Amino acid sequence: MKNKKTRRSENALSSRLSEKQRNQISSLGKGMTVGAFGLVFMALIAPEQWRSAFVWVTIKFMFLGATLRVLYLTSPHQGKIDEFWTKLLETYKGLSTEQKLYVNACILMLGLALLLLAGGKPFLLAYIILLTFFFGYIALHDVFRWYKALSENLLGKAIIGIAFAAATNLAYSLAGQEVTQIVHVTPTNFVRTTLFIAILMIPVLMIFAGGIIFFIGIFMSSIVMLPSLLANFDPRLRSWLFAGTLAVSPLRFKFITRLFQIIFYSTIGYTIFASGQNGLAWYESKISYLAPRLIYYFDMYEGQECKLGPQYKLAPLGDAKFLLAQKLPSGIINFEPPVKCDDLPPNGARAR
Repeated sequence: MKNKKTRRSENALSSRLSEKQRNQISSLGKGMTVGAFGLVFMALIAPEQWRSAFVWVTIKFMFLGATLRVLYLTSPHQGKIDEFWTKLLETYKGLSTEQKLYVNACILMLGLALLLLAGGKPFLLAYIILLTFFFGYIALHDVFRWYKALSENLLGKAIIGIAFAAATNLAYSLAGQEVTQIVHVTPTNFVRTTLFIAILMIPVLMIFAGGIIFFIGIFMSSIVMLPSLLANFDPRLRSWLFAGTLAVSPLRFKFITRLFQIIFYSTIGYTIFASGQNGLAWYESKISYLAPRLIYYFDMYEGQECKLGPQYKLAPLGDAKFLLAQKLPSGIINFEPPVKCDDLPPNGARAR
């Protein structure tokens, strides 16, 4: 009787497994059919120069997905694979938001490698642009998160205030030097232009910040990571060293997370610094072109203090001296040395 019951249960289990496999194979066939129709539709609407590459890359990815699915369905270790996948998903769900973003970034980087292996070079630029935007989103998320954490305590507020004051002062100093190189007088009388150029100096500050982040990343990797590694081996070391004054972070996989952050932000910093250095000369030329026009239109006026020629404007400098500028027919703004109105010719400032 026991043997008959055992056989019946084994047959029932075998039939259930077979039915499960049949359902999985059926779903695989339906997925392949839907993918084929989607491929045909996208091939019809894709630009002609990309159509062939798009079709072949999609077919390769579909073939890879189908192969992995068939290997899974025919594997004798299907239960262990399901158990591993479930555990992996549970681990992912237990991560913090920033850690999930870091994992997603790694997956997308792996997708970049797969795209290259599949021959998707025509789509490489578009993929890198989208990947860059996603990396920027991760960086902004971390910046706002760190800013919130710093702003919640007195020391953090002091650090934010000092950083803001230093950046603002540097921007104003660079803007003042730009104005001085054009008019050759103190820039204090050209407040509007100095403010506009200081705003335009934000990309320059970002280039400097990128270099600072890169060097901080190198410093952190050699100085901070070793104590972090030791703390992971023995959490009591941190508690003893700082006498329990530092709160214990509930973050899982702290060492891997910190290592990823150092590599990630060091790479971003170096990329910003290197690309900014390449485009800095072009950007400075644009500011040099714009600055005289800002001075002429926003900080000078057609006053009655002096007899001026056509297209002339003036700006007071103090001690009865004025800065004169004329817009030439070619569009160039010509600045003249500071003069007093009494020293000008009777027919106006070099009237033409």
